[in-house]
Amino acid sequence: MFFLAVVRLLSHGKRKSTTPPSSSYFLALSILGSISTVVTATAAANDAEANNTCALPGQPQHSKVYIYQEEVFHHRTELERCDPGGIDGSTTDFKHSFGDLLLDYLRSGTSNQVVETDDPEEADWFYVPFDVDRSAAESNLGCGMSHIARLNLVIDALEASPYYQRYKGADHLWYLGGWELTTAGIGILPYFPVRREILHHMTVLRYSDRRVRLAGTQPHDDREPFRWNGQVSPVFEVVADGRQIAPWWKQGQDHRCTVNVPHRSNPAIVKHHPTVAQRQTKLEDWEQARPYLFNFVGVGDDYPYITGQREGVQRLVQRWHKTAELLPPDKIFNVNKRLAPDEFAASMAKSRFCIVIRGDEPSRTRFYDALSAGCIPIDIEDGFRDFGAGYNRMMHNYDAFTLSIPESHWLVHAPSALMHALTMPRNELRHMHASLMEVRPKLLFHLDNEGKGENSSVAAEYIFRALNERCLLNKDELLEYASA
Repeated sequence: MFFLAVVRLLSHGKRKSTTPPSSSYFLALSILGSISTVVTATAAANDAEANNTCALPGQPQHSKVYIYQEEVFHHRTELERCDPGGIDGSTTDFKHSFGDLLLDYLRSGTSNQVVETDDPEEADWFYVPFDVDRSAAESNLGCGMSHIARLNLVIDALEASPYYQRYKGADHLWYLGGWELTTAGIGILPYFPVRREILHHMTVLRYSDRRVRLAGTQPHDDREPFRWNGQVSPVFEVVADGRQIAPWWKQGQDHRCTVNVPHRSNPAIVKHHPTVAQRQTKLEDWEQARPYLFNFVGVGDDYPYITGQREGVQRLVQRWHKTAELLPPDKIFNVNKRLAPDEFAASMAKSRFCIVIRGDEPSRTRFYDALSAGCIPIDIEDGFRDFGAGYNRMMHNYDAFTLSIPESHWLVHAPSALMHALTMPRNELRHMHASLMEVRPKLLFHLDNEGKGENSSVAAEYIFRALNERCLLNKDELLEYASA
């Protein structure tokens, strides 16, 4: 309509060619000139985004990484003998398979952010190539030495490395995947249960980011708990074990900097990717392919929630089921039980909005299942943006492709909380759909058992861009660790 109005103004000026151009004619030209400037600036910004050339002042556009080559740092010979599936070390767990891919991408020389170097003296980063997820996979538990034995050998090698000791690991990088390294996870997570202090100064790539770190892990830190007016603050103390506290998120991470890795798409949902990518790029086609307005597949009471969380989650779930009873049954897909993977994937691929209710913690696979299926997430939880989104919170505008509903609003009157999805202006829905399609390859990747798949290079590049922007230290900052 806006452009149509401009065209009408211009046409009106042309019809009156026997008289001087009207002020509306010059106004229209001015508007079009402004639009041209905006379009040119936007195109330039998009080019910069495509080239991933963003770098902070004083930092190199390309950082250099040295990859430890010795067998003790990767145990690849044993892992490949025990795990002939290669890059997908755990075929039963679709979350854990990204470590070797990152290594391959580093060595390909195609990254605009990080390039490999054979000279450790010129390296900005040192990459630990041991794939913890793969080593701890079920397929490797009864093969060769134990996972803990391998892990201890890697830690021994790091402690003996002069490059690690130089800055106490502050320029070291390790992909750990998994879900958390909070202090609450000590003794729970089997893949890194020992000698975790080796990570305190390192940068860790993993799936979840609490955005809270322990004292003594960053430059200019007094290496004691947070101080206020010179006194240790009980208010800002990092809680050592979040399983018993009232807030449902858990605090504390035992290293200085974390970068989230994109999630691997559920293999059952990946089957729908070609259809979504090729036939649903227009809003009207997307709507026609999705007869359900809302989707929710509940887990019932059988999920092993951590202590104190079951009741709160079930209140949110039951509020949805009561709301669903008020909605036209042909417009919702609502199941209060687990579904077979293919049935679950098909239901999301036929839905426009997917209800995402929190579990124990802010990072939920259901959110990424919705993105993978091309379904706009309706996020019902507190804290996801602060504790679960990680680097993506800065790089992507989550409001452009996600509807967020506070738990307090949901529990008071859930139907009104869903009203925006029902009454959204057409142009806003069109924008959300376009944003969802644009962001999917940046937050998701997929690999088959041969290491081939979609979006893997895009995902890797975003990781390394976040790595340089969030975690790369200058020489003076590194020297802080050398003198510690």
